[in-house]
Amino acid sequence: GGAGGKVRCKIEWDEGTQRPIVPVQVGHACAIQDFGEVQSGRDGWHCSEGGFDWPKGFRSTRQFPSMTKDGKSAYVCEIVEGDDSMPSFRIREECDEGSEPFVGKSPSLCWEHVLAKVNQARAAKRPRNA
Repeated sequence: GGAGGKVRCKIEWDEGTQRPIVPVQVGHACAIQDFGEVQSGRDGWHCSEGGFDWPKGFRSTRQFPSMTKDGKSAYVCEIVEGDDSMPSFRIREECDEGSEPFVGKSPSLCWEHVLAKVNQARAAKRPRNA
C-alpha cells in the first residue's frame, strides 16, 4: 500500500478517447478492466454512504483464495443494471465460467457469499479428527 494505508496507482489516458487506458493495476491483487459509465441523476445509482455514483459497466478482477481449487484465483466483479433498473453487483470466479455469479444489491453482500464459499471449501479439505 501507500502512505496512510491508501493504494496508489498510475492511470494513463488515451488522448483520442479521453478515457483511461485499461487495465489499471490497483495494488498487487486488483485490476480495473472497465471504469463503466456514471449514471448521474438516476435513482438508486448514488451511494450516499460513500458520496459517489455507481458506474454502470464497471468491471474489475481481484486475486482471492479460490472456491474451487488450491491457491488463489481471479474473481471478476461487475456493476450491471438489474431487472429493476437499479445497480446490481456480480462476482464470479474467472476459472469457473459455467457457474452462476454471486449477485447482490451491494458489493459487500456478494463478497460475503464468496468468503462463505471459500471457508466452506477450506473446511471440507481439513483433516477430520477421529
